[in-house]
Amino acid sequence: MASAYKLRDLHAQQVQVELDLGGRCVTMSGVAEYDNGELRIAVEDPAGDFTLVLNAAHWKGDITDAPDGKSVLIRLHDATRY
Repeated sequence: MASAYKLRDLHAQQVQVELDLGGRCVTMSGVAEYDNGELRIAVEDPAGDFTLVLNAAHWKGDITDAPDGKSVLIRLHDATRY
């Protein structure tokens, strides 16, 4: 099934990222910025802030509306292989 969005469509939006880490699912959220073929998601976390970078040329996953109806959900399936 094709994603409803492309990475470039997410520029300046609040997004949720769901990582499947070998059967353990982790969800985080942040603000996305798209530039030069990369989507950077700034994540603020009590343990330390970080940035997730998704490269459009190597992108594998799905992008859909999030269950909260306020953001977009990026699913990275079996993130252990990336």
